[in-house]
Amino acid sequence: MLIGKETKIGLLTITALVILYLGVSFLKGEKFLDNSNVYYTMFDDNNGLNKSGAVFYKGIQVGRVKDVELVPNDNYRIKVTFSVRRDINLTKTSKAKVIASFLSKAFIDLVINEGEIVKNHGFIDGITESNLVTSIAQGALPALKSIQDITDLTNALLVKLFCNVDKINATISNLEQISHSMNVIINKNTGAFNSISNDVSKLINTISNESSGIVNIVKDINTILDDIKAREIVLKCSNILDNLEVISSKIHSGNNSISNLLNSGEFYFEVHDSVCNLNKLIVDLREYPGRYVNFSLFGSSQKKRTYSAKQ
Repeated sequence: MLIGKETKIGLLTITALVILYLGVSFLKGEKFLDNSNVYYTMFDDNNGLNKSGAVFYKGIQVGRVKDVELVPNDNYRIKVTFSVRRDINLTKTSKAKVIASFLSKAFIDLVINEGEIVKNHGFIDGITESNLVTSIAQGALPALKSIQDITDLTNALLVKLFCNVDKINATISNLEQISHSMNVIINKNTGAFNSISNDVSKLINTISNESSGIVNIVKDINTILDDIKAREIVLKCSNILDNLEVISSKIHSGNNSISNLLNSGEFYFEVHDSVCNLNKLIVDLREYPGRYVNFSLFGSSQKKRTYSAKQ
């Protein structure tokens, strides 16, 4: 049986289209005669997860993302459809986490916990983890704000500098003139400065010299002060001796009580007789106290008073 040329062209075209479709499907991650289970999950942010993204469990790829769509009726959340091998059973407590990194595309990482098994075309909870880029960006925002503030301050400072260039140049010119004037003054008075420096050096040498230095000056001052104190002591002693001499002369002159006490014999005998009479009185008082003191607890009697009078 002969096959016509047109038939051959038609078969070849169909074969090419089938191969093209299979290739495109393979590139999209779709498999023919795929007996995997299909699940759905919802995310607030898919972190760049796209269709044909990988699904991992404990580091092993167990499926692929079949579809990613935006759901306007559910607060614009993202619905992700993904397939998982039939030997991997998901439970109602399982989680699907979207993970993004620098080195690879975003993928789903499954966390399977014990619980009731979810049937094919069932829903599981989705978790969006902040990726490294987002973390770095959030951490860098304060630093970037500070850098921006510093940049603004620097720009403002530069603007002020540019606006005051004339004043700055005038100030620099004045400083140069002052420096020049000081150099002229120093050059004119170099000899005077050298003379002052020599005098200061001589003064320092004189002070530091042991024979005529400040130490010996202090010693001399101390010696003078000691002499002054000794003179004051001698003067006070001389005054005391003069006073004693005056007192002695008054005693020997006989014109006062002390002189009479020391020089008069009559005064001595009078004092002696007075002392003797005082001794007799004391002896009599000790032997006969009733003559001088009458004391009775119940009152004195007439007899006792008569007896005392006779005595």
